Amino acid sequence: MRHGCKAALYTIEDEVVSEFVVSKRGRRLLKYEGFTYYAASINGHKTRWRCSTNTHHKFEYVRSRRGKLMLKVNGYTYSSTPGVGLKKRWKCSTHQHLGCKGSVHTVNEQVLKVNETHDHPPQKR
Repeated sequence: MRHGCKAALYTIEDEVVSEFVVSKRGRRLLKYEGFTYYAASINGHKTRWRCSTNTHHKFEYVRSRRGKLMLKVNGYTYSSTPGVGLKKRWKCSTHQHLGCKGSVHTVNEQVLKVNETHDHPPQKR
C-alpha cells in the first residue's frame, strides 16, 4: 500500500507562493493554504514540492457499537491508546490484535501521521 500523501505543488522561480517557513529540523518548507511542502526536486527554475505531512487524509470521529470514540481515516477505524499530554496514538480497531500495523498519530486532535500499512481491506459498516 502507498504511504503518505501524494499532494504536490510546482513553482517556477518561487512565484505564487504564500510563504516559506522553517521546520523544527531547519528544513525550508513551502506553506500554502495551511499545508506544508518540502522541495522534492529542482529542475532548472522549476521546483516540485511534496506534502510534508499526512494531513490531507479525510478523517472523522465515530462511535463504536459500544459507544467508544474512534477515529475513521480513509475507511479504516482506529482506537486510541493512552497518550502523553495532547498526543494520541490510534491503532487499527479491527485487526490490531492480529498484527495489523495501521496507526494514526494526533496532537490536539490534528492528524500528524498516518501509517496505512493494513493487511486487510476496510470493514464495511
